[in-house]
Amino acid sequence: MLPKLMIVVFWCLPSAPISSFDPHVLNAAQKFVAANPATCGQDFPEEIDGPETVAQCRSGALLNYMPSWIQRNPGKLYMTADCFERSFEPLDLEAMKRKVSP
Repeated sequence: MLPKLMIVVFWCLPSAPISSFDPHVLNAAQKFVAANPATCGQDFPEEIDGPETVAQCRSGALLNYMPSWIQRNPGKLYMTADCFERSFEPLDLEAMKRKVSP
């Protein structure tokens, strides 16, 4: 079964202390969001269609995903997005039945 690609957006409100944001730090946006929970956050991961690999998703997140995210989230600043694979294994119902049967 093919893994599903998920994307999560890291964002801040305009009132966040953006002047203290240092883009030269590795994973700067994620660290900034984590350090400012009162004014920043991250969306619940959502499935994304189109890209077939995590690398394609990450490279296209800015151009392909950000514009529609901004339209759906007025009042929030898009800091970055990250992608990951989420694979789903088929359930073995027979094994589950054996575990619960006396």
